[in-house]
Amino acid sequence: MEPDFHHPRLALGVATALVCLAVTTMVATEKIYANVPADPTIVFTLTQADGTTFQARAWGDYFLGGIETVPTKTVSGYSIVFDEDSKNWMYAVRDIEGWLIASTNKVGQDPIVL
Repeated sequence: MEPDFHHPRLALGVATALVCLAVTTMVATEKIYANVPADPTIVFTLTQADGTTFQARAWGDYFLGGIETVPTKTVSGYSIVFDEDSKNWMYAVRDIEGWLIASTNKVGQDPIVL
């Protein structure tokens, strides 16, 4: 005999189980990924659409964060954002509300935008 998923008690049990699973997942994810500041010592390689690569690192904390180029002895790290249209990492500029958005300058290929 197959279970009747339209029966009110079974439907309530399934709904309760799904809600418990969703809440457990949210709590577990929050504990694992949130409330942790970025580690500036972790450097990773990002790839542009043409295959060129460059080094970057994460910055920020629980409230605000992003990705920046790795600073050198002569050049500071600059915030960068990924441009979905061009599939390239671009130097970031601020929009009129202060949010970081992509400039027209590609990381590692065009001049740095200030």
